[in-house]
Amino acid sequence: MVLDRSAATKPFEVSFFDIIEKHGWHVMSVANTEGEEGPVFSYSTGIFQRLKAPELLIIGLGAKICASMINHYGREIQGNGKIFEAGKFYSGFLEGFDIYMMEPDERARKEYAIWADWYYERQPFPILQCVWPATTGPWPWDETASAYLKKTQPLLGIAPVGSRLN
Repeated sequence: MVLDRSAATKPFEVSFFDIIEKHGWHVMSVANTEGEEGPVFSYSTGIFQRLKAPELLIIGLGAKICASMINHYGREIQGNGKIFEAGKFYSGFLEGFDIYMMEPDERARKEYAIWADWYYERQPFPILQCVWPATTGPWPWDETASAYLKKTQPLLGIAPVGSRLN
């Protein structure tokens, strides 16, 4: 179910495999080039293969913070045996804020996690979308969420009903 390393014929493909072999997973960050529109995003590849846990997709945050969050996710699974499930809130990813794990639809794999889809030979693999709130509190599914938050962080799955109750 994982692409054979011999399929890596270009230097960036070889590097992709090298990173997974050395660190256990790869974090891919995608930003827009001039004139392109759409949210920035990052995702993991290798967590499912190495740790038997879903890959992670984060949309709308910068590459450095996403890499930190994805690496935190991987280390929590690898070092502490933590299990992350869709439909639950978690702390420890963003200082002072919880995140929400959502089960995304096929767009996550086909439109976002393209290298992971290649790595897993276009076969289905588990992936979670890590959803984050605005610094002012609203989640992207909240009625009070700004248009900017909703555009920056499209939800690829079914949002919980209503706001998060503390």
